Amino acid sequence: MSARSLSPNRGLAAALLLAAVWWCPSADAGEGFYAALALERSVAGVDYEKSVSFDSPSSRMAAGDRARDPVDALKAALGYRRALSGGLYLAGEIEGAWYAGGGVAGFLEGTGEGGADVWPGAWSVERRHGIGLNARLGYVPAALEFLGPERSLYLFAGTRRIEAEIEAAHVNRRLGIAGSRGAERTLTPWLAGIGVEFGGPGRRFDLRLSYAAEEVGFGAGDDPRLCYTFEMREWSVSLGYVIPLGG
Repeated sequence: MSARSLSPNRGLAAALLLAAVWWCPSADAGEGFYAALALERSVAGVDYEKSVSFDSPSSRMAAGDRARDPVDALKAALGYRRALSGGLYLAGEIEGAWYAGGGVAGFLEGTGEGGADVWPGAWSVERRHGIGLNARLGYVPAALEFLGPERSLYLFAGTRRIEAEIEAAHVNRRLGIAGSRGAERTLTPWLAGIGVEFGGPGRRFDLRLSYAAEEVGFGAGDDPRLCYTFEMREWSVSLGYVIPLGG
């Protein structure tokens, strides 16, 4: 099994979402380009499975492990906001993310120490950096006037392209064998969430909550009997500082 790359359908969908921002009719102020910096804290969970297939006798054995760890990121974004009628607006943005200590790690107990077992060993999924596209549909509610003139509630969806390093180790103490399998993979999760902006015309703050999921797997190049699968899910909260640029 190999990691899923960014498919043409995903890229086309993201492009259409961003294009919609530019073609919708304009009304009222509060639109134009903006830049943002944000700190993100995620709680990432990974379900890891290692499987071994045998030709004689024909069988398959598998063992699994799961772990949950916090992941921190610094994000920078450039976007464009287009006002609609009735207090609605559309926004599209491109963002970059840099992960600090962005790893989830665990230890697979395995099924035993024999030659026909799933050997135990440590594993990890560590993110390096990523780039993404987001589209937002927002609304400026009159009831939340206390949050400032640039207040809004919004829904958003997008995708990220994340470079990650995956490693799965194994050890058989009875046979005195130890090793590891490593792979660099590109994760392309879809994400969706909600957010709120508050502040004044010169600057505003952005608080958002999102959910993302992805599955990636790979085999051992020198041993086709082995397969490693990682199913990832995460909840993220971020707080950003937004500077309108006009235009």
